[in-house]
Amino acid sequence: GQSPRIAENYYRRAADADDWNPDPYERLAQVSFLVWSVGRDASSADFTQGVTFQKEAIRRNPFDHKGYQILGQWFSRRFERNKTADDAATAADMFVEAVRRYPEDSELQWELAIASRAAGQTEQACRAAKHAIELDEINRRYSHSDKYLTSDQLSGVRAVLNDSVVP
Repeated sequence: GQSPRIAENYYRRAADADDWNPDPYERLAQVSFLVWSVGRDASSADFTQGVTFQKEAIRRNPFDHKGYQILGQWFSRRFERNKTADDAATAADMFVEAVRRYPEDSELQWELAIASRAAGQTEQACRAAKHAIELDEINRRYSHSDKYLTSDQLSGVRAVLNDSVVP
């Protein structure tokens, strides 16, 4: 209904009120992505608009990894929906940028491994998968339970490594 558009109106006013704050742009991006993701016939314009808003948020906070992580997740989701190679490659690129800003995050490394695998970037996928496992082992050794990879995530990175083994 109208709820997303009403929220969008409020967030646009917040963005106009404080041009330096990334938060309204992140919220605008979330609204656009939500509209795209729940609609059966959701316009790609909603997705594109969400990406534009997220890039505006990144421009206001360029050193934070989260904006790029979000874009990587969105392009991965769109790749799952339409299987377009460009979406897989863009997702991997966005995760590369996120990892560049926070290389010691095991979950980011996992996301990079999975996205790189989907994009056919085997070497990058293997490097990220190995690093994700190493970081998870460190997190477990030092009881950083909030940073553990889930069993599904660990299975995913192991699958990346197993798929890359040449007989």
